[in-house]
Amino acid sequence: MAHEGGCFCGALRYRADAEPLRIFHCHCTICRRVQAAPVVTWITFPTPAWSWTKGPPAELKSTPEATRYFCRDCGTHLAFILDGAAELDVTAGSLRDPATAKPGYHIFADTRLPWLQLADDLPEYDDWGPRRLSRVLARKMAPSDIDLSCRRSFAKSVRAWLTCFHHCIGAEH
Repeated sequence: MAHEGGCFCGALRYRADAEPLRIFHCHCTICRRVQAAPVVTWITFPTPAWSWTKGPPAELKSTPEATRYFCRDCGTHLAFILDGAAELDVTAGSLRDPATAKPGYHIFADTRLPWLQLADDLPEYDDWGPRRLSRVLARKMAPSDIDLSCRRSFAKSVRAWLTCFHHCIGAEH
C-alpha cells in the first residue's frame, strides 16, 4: 500500500511504498520546538521505500546525528532521519489521510508538557522506546545504553521492561 503526503503549499510531495514500521507520539523538546506543537506524531518507513515525488526539501541539521526536512516555501516540517539509519520518520499530519495513522506508543514521555493530558492508554517510554534498536544499528547509541534503558523501564513496570528487552534483542512481539 502506498502512503503519500506533502507540505501545506504543495511544493513538496512524498511517497512511501511500504507499510509503516512504527507509528508513535514524540514529546521531546526538539520535536516540539521544530514543529511548534505540544507533541508530534511520527510514522517510520524503511528508506528504500521512500521517495520525494516533488521537491527537493530544505534541510535542518537539528542535532549532530539527525537531519529534518521541511518546505522552504510554507515551512511545513515533513521528515526526520538519523544519520546512517535505514529508516525515515514522516510527520503523520503531512499524510494525505492522517486518520490512517494509529500511534502505538509515546516516546520521551518524561518531557511531556505538564498541561497536556492524553487518555489513550498507550505505552510510554522516557527514551526512544522500541526505536532504540535502530539507534544501536545506526551506531548512535552504545550497547551499554540499552541495558540502562531497560533497567529504567523495569523501574516503571515489568511489562515495560519486557517490551524494552524484546526490542533491545531484536525480538518482535
